[in-house]
Amino acid sequence: MTQPSDREVRTERIFNAPRERVWKAMTDPALVVQWWGRGNTRVIERMEVQRGGHWRYVEHAPDGQHGFEGRYREVTRCSTRPKSATAWSRAA
Repeated sequence: MTQPSDREVRTERIFNAPRERVWKAMTDPALVVQWWGRGNTRVIERMEVQRGGHWRYVEHAPDGQHGFEGRYREVTRCSTRPKSATAWSRAA
């Protein structure tokens, strides 16, 4: 994790999986709820995976509901080229 500026945090992760599988896990709401969060029930209310698209996830925890949302600033679909990346940035 790096902090390129005082308003930006960059995280990079390498997965031992085909790019298309990673892309689907990060963009398919039915798959996102399987890995995102702290183990509580989650609802994906919005997930518009495109530049400027809105995302909103709601976690239903014992202490109440917690909403997380923002906009996608950049979305780059993975490629079949070696060393290509699946990338996006979210503004919270």
